[in-house]
Amino acid sequence: AHSGLGVGEVVWVLQHPPEGEDQGRRKVWISDSSMQNVEGTTFCGQGVLQDGKDPDNTDVLELRTAPPHLTMSVEMIRRSQETLEAILEHLKCSTVPVDATLPDEERIAAIKMTPLGPILRKLLPVLESVMARLINGCTHSNEQDPILRTGPPNAAHQELLRQIGTVETCLSIVNHLFDDLHIPTPTVKRDLPLLWKASRLCYKLVEMACFDNPANKLHIAHHVVGFMKHTRAEVGAYFASVTVYKDTKSLLENMYETNFKMYRDVIVTSRSSRILEFLSVTVKCNGVPIRKNQNIVADMILDDMKKMIYKVEITEDDILLHDISGLLIENDTFNKYREMTPLEAAPKPPPPPPP
Repeated sequence: AHSGLGVGEVVWVLQHPPEGEDQGRRKVWISDSSMQNVEGTTFCGQGVLQDGKDPDNTDVLELRTAPPHLTMSVEMIRRSQETLEAILEHLKCSTVPVDATLPDEERIAAIKMTPLGPILRKLLPVLESVMARLINGCTHSNEQDPILRTGPPNAAHQELLRQIGTVETCLSIVNHLFDDLHIPTPTVKRDLPLLWKASRLCYKLVEMACFDNPANKLHIAHHVVGFMKHTRAEVGAYFASVTVYKDTKSLLENMYETNFKMYRDVIVTSRSSRILEFLSVTVKCNGVPIRKNQNIVADMILDDMKKMIYKVEITEDDILLHDISGLLIENDTFNKYREMTPLEAAPKPPPPPPP
């Protein structure tokens, strides 16, 4: 019991893992709903640890009042989270998916006949206001445009976005708009601008929440394959993916062949050059090669060479890859290339000129 805390105060919980566990110190928050202003104020154990395992009798917890500026951040993010959850629920209850088997143009025409447009027109001003506060809080800067804002990271704000569940809610909104409704990605920016704006804000939040924040990167990494499906929509999915993995040694060194196989499959189905650019991020960390990843990417490309030959077309909004498998490389040429014939020795340099 801790009688020195009143209703409405935000408390940090610092958890020290049991001896021998390879686990970092965790700092999470208790909302005022976990406190009762009665004699010997008590704290509810259920849901105390928002980020990590449930507490047990081997855990050591320290409770202390958070600084005032963090108290304000917690309350702002909590209220924003409630708004985002309400937006997500409204979208799920009110929108109608289109037939995923239709060609892209017919799907776009079909989605325009559903209530999605009027719903987004009503919700977007609220979403823009909420997301501006959440995104801008991730960095220290005078820039007020959330899409353009950069600067040193505000780690406490970023961690709260993860702990309170705001990052996950933003991803749920994007996944519902694209995946559940079967929206084709290539022409979203042109044909469904309200959907594009909403998704762009959600991915920008993910990007900035992970900016120079190892814990958030680790938390989001398993979503990156899903990001790749949205790269053609130009909603920031590529930049969020790069922010998660670029120069993040712990993630890059723990990528496996199954990860790369999923990326290869997305290349084949989506024809997005952004995924090829992302693969170039995975083979080095701070300029130092990661041999395991280099070998996997090289083997993947060589094994599926015919499936990964494309004609490049640069359009106003994108770089498109058109499949021309089998047109440039005959079987004999391909097989000789796979045999990896030895390289010829480089010629010796000419002797230096006489003095």
